[in-house]
Amino acid sequence: MKNTLNKYVDAISQEKKINIQIEILNLEDTFFMVRNSINNLMQKSNTNFEVDFSEAPQLSFSSKNT
Repeated sequence: MKNTLNKYVDAISQEKKINIQIEILNLEDTFFMVRNSINNLMQKSNTNFEVDFSEAPQLSFSSKNT
């Protein structure tokens, strides 16, 4: 019985994996969008960011995780 349940759980898990949509997220673009949205706060506090996305410019993202 345990083996049968494990097979059903595996089948359901595989089915869910198939239906997940993966998006490629450009980290630099996302950072600049966020930075622009807080630009006034950055100016008032004299804040600067130094970022380098050269080693990881993108990541795979599943919106199901949010």
